[in-house]
Amino acid sequence: MAVFHRIGETVVILTLMISLSTKGGVDSYNVLLSANFGDGSHYIAMRAIGESLMKKGHEVTFLVAKGFPHPSIHSEDFEKFHFERFNLPGLKETLEDAYAKLSYLTISDRGGDEISELMETFQNLNRDACSVVFKDSALLERLSTFDVFVFNIIWPCSVYVKSYLERQKGVRDIQIVAFSNTNINPYVLWEAASPFFPSFQPSPMSRLTPRMNFFERLRNTLTYLSMIHKFRRTVISEPFGDLIDEYDLDPYLRIAMNNHVNLYLVHTDFSIDPPFAMTPSVIPVGGLTARAAKALDNDVEEFMKSSGDDGVVVFSLGSYFSTLTTVLPEIPRMFLEAFAKIPQKVIILSKVGLVKGLPENVRVIPWLPLNDLLGHSKTRLLVYHGGSSGIFEAVYHGVPLVVMPLGGDQSDIAVRVVSKGIGVQLDKDTLTAENIYERVTEVLSQPEYSESSKRISAILRDRPMTAADTSAYWIEHMIKHGVDYLRPSSLDLPFYQLYLIDVFLFLFALIFIVCWIFVKALNAYFQRKSSRKLKRL
Repeated sequence: MAVFHRIGETVVILTLMISLSTKGGVDSYNVLLSANFGDGSHYIAMRAIGESLMKKGHEVTFLVAKGFPHPSIHSEDFEKFHFERFNLPGLKETLEDAYAKLSYLTISDRGGDEISELMETFQNLNRDACSVVFKDSALLERLSTFDVFVFNIIWPCSVYVKSYLERQKGVRDIQIVAFSNTNINPYVLWEAASPFFPSFQPSPMSRLTPRMNFFERLRNTLTYLSMIHKFRRTVISEPFGDLIDEYDLDPYLRIAMNNHVNLYLVHTDFSIDPPFAMTPSVIPVGGLTARAAKALDNDVEEFMKSSGDDGVVVFSLGSYFSTLTTVLPEIPRMFLEAFAKIPQKVIILSKVGLVKGLPENVRVIPWLPLNDLLGHSKTRLLVYHGGSSGIFEAVYHGVPLVVMPLGGDQSDIAVRVVSKGIGVQLDKDTLTAENIYERVTEVLSQPEYSESSKRISAILRDRPMTAADTSAYWIEHMIKHGVDYLRPSSLDLPFYQLYLIDVFLFLFALIFIVCWIFVKALNAYFQRKSSRKLKRL
């Protein structure tokens, strides 16, 4: 009897362990994340989603190019995630060269043909990388086993892979999630049938606030229409047209992806961004990388503590800094000159040296998560270029900002910083050391900026789940239940029905006919009345 009793206890324990391992009965799903070849800010943002999915018990795999992600920076990722790799020879070198050139063109304000050529380079890389995936039959076979693809909107290869698996392999149960790492992407809203009102919604790179005069609304409308067309043509249509023909994919993909995409995650939050209408399939997940700070390395921690009550200013221009030191070296010198005058200590995040001639209060470190520095109790200010993740991390930790936008949508971030009262803007074209010193001192000395940032921080933090957990929840919900119930019927309407053109034409015709009959009747009445008067005469 004792033996049977022990066996019974063992069965109970094993059952309990199995129950706990399945997270209370929740199935474990296979999730594939695709983030712009596997490096940079897009990868870091999507990694946060992957971590939350893992905590919920799901298997997470990244589809990345060979050589990504960077082992020295993301070493822990190789223990957390699985990786599916494709091999496009020369991709890493071409990307690094293209981004360096983009930084140069952005900082030097050069454009025209050079920008067009560079955009064509990115288009070709997107096409060639996806073509390599399609040519790897073993990889495609493994991809067919996933429950969901989550892809970054700037490299939508996953959508074309799904179409191939559906039409050629009979795989019907893969769900698709599109992720946009920019604050507001009108193309994503257009795909999801969410309304966009240029009358009060600033378009990307418009440098406008929601309160616009007539000419600003006109410019905003033209910018919106131009961006919808350019994004669809350069990111969606042109790069993958040959793949649609070669592999007999869904021809509708030449126009839009909304027949295949089930959910849209957008890096926005109304604590910072202007409010706008969204259809239910659009989920705001602003602040994916904003979280509680982790402990710093001992030497960095000692430097932070040595700042005393004055605290530390964090300075980061991302990958742009290395370009600045060669294209416009006077700008780094201006910042160093300005930083030398303030009582605070300064940490500069930079992969380049800059070890000669540093002021005593300045230290350069090659890499450290910006979020961890911002979450330190000694951090007083962030001076940076206006990246979308940086503003959320700063606001999350209640740190005010000085923003010097260098290109892209960074000017829009600067507008939000100023309009929300959480910082000020620097113009690189009129920059001087004195100007930098004045603006930095202004934000450090006036408590209103810090108070505004802390107030918005309270709003950003006060939500049921973090942005990463919200993303994981909706991905899981979509796999379990589907999200067809969230699909607006407007996606199935032709243009003239969607915008009620037929209704307005009908009403116009009806009003015209009624008015015509009324005029005719009135004319007939007066004619009869006139004829009676003539008869009496």
